[in-house]
Amino acid sequence: MFLAGLMDWSGDHPPSSDDLIGKTTLAQGAAYLTETGREIIGCRDLALGNLGPAYFLDQSPDPPSCRLQQGFKVLGIATPAERREYKTLSTWGFMVIAVLAEKRFGGI
Repeated sequence: MFLAGLMDWSGDHPPSSDDLIGKTTLAQGAAYLTETGREIIGCRDLALGNLGPAYFLDQSPDPPSCRLQQGFKVLGIATPAERREYKTLSTWGFMVIAVLAEKRFGGI
């Protein structure tokens, strides 16, 4: 599994590194490479766009043992304020990212 992100970008060609300048992630989730049948087309240093893993809870915010994590990195027990602010990290099943993209940008 890896942390996948849906970028706020669409176009009629695969994005170049420059196309992603200033763009953010609209959603992040845990996924497998085989989810959409697509391929990895490149690698870009996320620090260039001030991007990185979002903050998530590792489980429902109800238990006081709920932990805060950034991407997959566990940071510690979530405070009550953090349990109210952040969502639980979701695992994206088959084609979830494609469905999110279609909802945001229209048919792909």
